[in-house]
Amino acid sequence: MADIGSEVKREVSAGIASVSRMMERLDTRENRRNGDGSNVLERVAEDRRSALASASSAPNSQAATSN
Repeated sequence: MADIGSEVKREVSAGIASVSRMMERLDTRENRRNGDGSNVLERVAEDRRSALASASSAPNSQAATSN
């Protein structure tokens, strides 16, 4: 059962990384259209922190329901 938990954590981490990259690309594209390149990295970092915070509770809730 411990392997399932680590696999779930690995998949969640990969999903967060994927979403983070997509968000970064969207921010970059949006800023090019708007001509605003300021604070892009700050927004991406904040988005990543938010995604990590919300996902850190997801594996625990999944593990609790699967046991």
